[in-house]
Amino acid sequence: MSENTRIYILRLCYDDSDSMTDYYSPRAWFFSWFVAKFEGKLVTESKLRRALKSCPAWIQKLKWEYKKTWWKKPFIQSGSMKDDKDDQGIFSRNGKLTQSHYEKAYFFCLEETIDNSLFKSNNPDARQPIPQTFEELYDFVRNKEQERLNHWAKVKEKQKAIMPKVIRESHAVIDGQGFRVLTDLDKEAMIRAFEKKTEIEEAEKQNRCSECGIRLTKENHAFGNYCLNCASKPIEIKTDKEEEANQKNVSDEALFLALTDEGRRIKKEADQIEKRINKPFYIV
Repeated sequence: MSENTRIYILRLCYDDSDSMTDYYSPRAWFFSWFVAKFEGKLVTESKLRRALKSCPAWIQKLKWEYKKTWWKKPFIQSGSMKDDKDDQGIFSRNGKLTQSHYEKAYFFCLEETIDNSLFKSNNPDARQPIPQTFEELYDFVRNKEQERLNHWAKVKEKQKAIMPKVIRESHAVIDGQGFRVLTDLDKEAMIRAFEKKTEIEEAEKQNRCSECGIRLTKENHAFGNYCLNCASKPIEIKTDKEEEANQKNVSDEALFLALTDEGRRIKKEADQIEKRINKPFYIV
């Protein structure tokens, strides 16, 4: 392929923007298919429409609109896909056809790319043909979503096994409290917190109360993942002095280590990293 050749791809997208956090991602993509390739670096609406003719007929029949990104890159975008049997049902990311406007509706984008890594022979997704019907697309997406769920479930299992070891072998941590040299008590508290978080996630999967583990039903469900009994318990409110004591849970030995040359080196590295991340970072 010459340097003047441009690949045109069909992407299944959804709007992943979040106004509450000012996150803007109007065309997050789920999967890409190769459509066509043309000579010439200039991307025009005419070329995009010509590429669209290589797609299955049902995709061509969707309502397509010519647009440009904020950096002036042209593309064409389809409207939301609806079920032919029920024109109110929108194909979305919640696993079914829904009428809810809160769901992330799927739509197609056809655009140009110079990245051909997606379509190399060693990539199994490169051999995936464009679905010939809406039903084929629906089944394909659900299978892909399940594959990804299975993948992340395996990652979570590995994380559950590895995290306690990582915490025990760490000398310091950068988290919401800033840089801290870890004592043995700190490490055990972090491990217990991690295990508790894991238990809550498991309880949510099994529809159980996050506090006592009882199975939630219509009769005993209060709100969130809590039963009526646990939801009615008084909340323990810590005083300012107790909270301050928790924040300063560092032993004399840990303070001594922080003042040594090695401690200063660790802290300097941690301060540099803290500027780039805002999540717990364990220093081993």
